[in-house]
Amino acid sequence: MGIEARCSNLSGIPERVQTLVGRIIVRALQKADPSFAETGAPEGETQADAEEEVPTVEIELSRSSKRSAPAWGFKWSEAKLEEEVFVINAISEDTPLDKWNLKCRAMGDDERVICVGDMLVEVNGETSMKEMRKSLKSVDRVQLCFKRGSATAAGEAVRGGCRGESDGEAERRAEQATRREQLRQEFCNSATKCHEALPEFLREIFGPEKTPETNGHLRLDDCLRRFSVVEALEDEYQPSYQCASCSTRPADPAATTGNSRSSSSSTAKRKTYASRRLWLWQLDLPPLLTLQLKRFRRYFSKFEKSTASISLPTELDISDYVLTEPQLAGIRPFLVEGQDLGNLAIPSQPETADSVANATPLRYELYGICVHQGNSMQSGHYVAYVNGGPSLEKESWFGISDARLWKCGRDEVLKAEAYIAFYRQEGLVSSMPPAAVDTSPEEPDEKSGAANADETEVEGDADNEADEAHE
Repeated sequence: MGIEARCSNLSGIPERVQTLVGRIIVRALQKADPSFAETGAPEGETQADAEEEVPTVEIELSRSSKRSAPAWGFKWSEAKLEEEVFVINAISEDTPLDKWNLKCRAMGDDERVICVGDMLVEVNGETSMKEMRKSLKSVDRVQLCFKRGSATAAGEAVRGGCRGESDGEAERRAEQATRREQLRQEFCNSATKCHEALPEFLREIFGPEKTPETNGHLRLDDCLRRFSVVEALEDEYQPSYQCASCSTRPADPAATTGNSRSSSSSTAKRKTYASRRLWLWQLDLPPLLTLQLKRFRRYFSKFEKSTASISLPTELDISDYVLTEPQLAGIRPFLVEGQDLGNLAIPSQPETADSVANATPLRYELYGICVHQGNSMQSGHYVAYVNGGPSLEKESWFGISDARLWKCGRDEVLKAEAYIAFYRQEGLVSSMPPAAVDTSPEEPDEKSGAANADETEVEGDADNEADEAHE
């Protein structure tokens, strides 16, 4: 079988049309002569005889920024990338390259349309694959030179699979993640070495958090434990604390290698890792303890309300969060020079029955809560629950909502999601003069027009009691 193609005058035919016709002829030759598919030329001819000068096309693409157009629109042949060659496998829609092709077709300039199988050979004068890739990622205006691909090259490009061009963002994120993990490992290793170097007493109170077993529900004790837990002072796993004592010591030469600043400057501004822990102080404990739960958090320009369920204990022991005298005495030898904790000292007095009885209690009992109803910090409604009895053993709970007052049980109080919890030291009310305590609910009075205590509309005292509970 023979195929003959004749064209006596090609001067009036566009170059792109000639290329397309040539591709059709090549495909026909591949079907007619199998040897042509392997060598690119009929049997008996050399590759050089069959090859003609490959036409090229130059174009210029631009974008306003990488944010507006992260990719130029190239999808490269994966098989050719392994050979370190950029061959187009497909073109992404609505990209600078796609818009270039649409513009060329609209103007009838088909010769400058970039097609599947075309090979990128130059970017802004750079011809190496590494530099071309770098230019495509970093600049917003590129001058590109392509070699026209044959029908065979187009078919190979399509069959070889495609890989989208990378704008470098994935690589940067991977590098950042790797660097962050490296810093985290260095931080953890530094923290472990520092903790092992501490005296045994300090290792105990500045050690890792001891998390108790829970059933998955949050408790008020968990919140207080997080308040008092050891906290690392760092900034993205980098040292952030400037210690007055450590800053006077000479810096580690290994850590300052390559630092162009003077040694005195680096010594004065050198930062170190540090840990801190917060305690309550026994002498400052109030008889009435008010705990506000952080129910709101800022999200952009709004405040979102947390609906997390936090169970409140009726009896609260805060001894685990109070700094004791033995702990204070053990910390004193390690204080930085210039710090004075003299104002924290408990006045020494002989231990007598009266001194033990007058010691500040570390146990509190729940006597009131304030509940916020609604989803917004700027609006909503408040409901209060108050124990009018002298203690939990002689409790008498009431609910208050505006002018509405009703008697309720402890179960109803504990089911409510508190925004503010009010605790009082155990035995506080029973130790007060009898005249200051009224443990009985107000009896209905014909003169005041009050109804029964289960549910009534109150005017004067109930409003004041509700306002106090809100505060």
